[in-house]
Amino acid sequence: MDELSAQGGEQPLLIEDIERSGYAESALFHLINQAMRDSRPLLMTAREPIANWPFATDDLKSRARLAQRFTLVLSDDIQLSQMFVKLFGDRQVKVDPSVVSYLVARMERSPQEAVALADLADRLALSAGTAITRRIAARALAARGVAQLEMDLEGDDDE
Repeated sequence: MDELSAQGGEQPLLIEDIERSGYAESALFHLINQAMRDSRPLLMTAREPIANWPFATDDLKSRARLAQRFTLVLSDDIQLSQMFVKLFGDRQVKVDPSVVSYLVARMERSPQEAVALADLADRLALSAGTAITRRIAARALAARGVAQLEMDLEGDDDE
């Protein structure tokens, strides 16, 4: 980091998990100053708010607080449902909305997981020669490591 701040420049920088990294505080302070002075894009990711960063230097926290901040939140049900509709539509597969709701209620909350589940459900349905049903969705979830109740795989009348 000392070298990067001494070099200067306008090349964007990314520092991930800044509060967990163990970076030297003086080097990080100088890098942030250099980025601010030269309008150098600097993206710092963290899982904790700046106030909880384990840095002893108040100047470092003060500089970090001056930066623009935004928080990423997990996708909500509507966004994930819309993703499934789009993903299945791209495959020209019609899926009952109740199956989409079933997936969204039980899946890991991420767009990447929606992509993986749509692909897996489509492949499972193709290999079974059937539509994507709740049972197929349950199998896809189980294959992706989501624990399922026995009743999810048993007693479904949709196949």
